[in-house]
Amino acid sequence: MAEFRTYTALVAFERDGDGGVEFVPPDAKGAYGYVAVLAADEELLVRTVEGDFAKAGLKVVKISEITEVSRDDFPADLDRRLAANVAAWTPPGRTVWGTIHVVAGEDKQ
Repeated sequence: MAEFRTYTALVAFERDGDGGVEFVPPDAKGAYGYVAVLAADEELLVRTVEGDFAKAGLKVVKISEITEVSRDDFPADLDRRLAANVAAWTPPGRTVWGTIHVVAGEDKQ
């Protein structure tokens, strides 16, 4: 079995339909933020993020800035909320969210 490592990634996403996601308003163009993910490699990271976001009613638009990090020496300057969530992270969760930034805009229709 592959050993899981901790990664961070910047994820841009949007609502997937009319789901009940409260933190991304229907009129927003989308949102973005850093996540921390336990994965064996970057390919599994992408599949994990896409799956976890889909469960939350979100569609991943782009994943970038993938970086392997140490949970014991997590870069708090990346995102304070993410750092606090990583410190409190417990199994079986494989994805931890940080601060979410909503991109406001006109209705997409």
